[in-house]
Amino acid sequence: MKVIIIEDNAEISEAVALCLQTYWPGTEIAFAILGKKGIEAVRGTLFDLVILDINLPDIDGFAVLQEVRCFSSVPVVILTVRGTEKDINRGLEMGANAYVIKPFKPRDLLTRLQEVLQPQD
Repeated sequence: MKVIIIEDNAEISEAVALCLQTYWPGTEIAFAILGKKGIEAVRGTLFDLVILDINLPDIDGFAVLQEVRCFSSVPVVILTVRGTEKDINRGLEMGANAYVIKPFKPRDLLTRLQEVLQPQD
């Protein structure tokens, strides 16, 4: 499995990577600190999953999601501190497959990721 984590906080990225590698050993993980670099990476690589923060230093994650949805249907899980109903609805309406609010419990994150990665009937 190939995953990209688009997140500017190194501690969060490392925690998410540890969760992924513990549950899915052998997972290939790429990292992008900037939204624009994340878009380029998704455009150039066939990822199985994108984990996306909203608060990025260059462009916000909603803009990243919007751009990615123009060329890819890769599952996207938003992982952010922005937990208002408005933000959650916006992310899901724009095409995110799930929305997880920080701080998160590793088990809860893994459960959401499993749900997103389940083949649809």
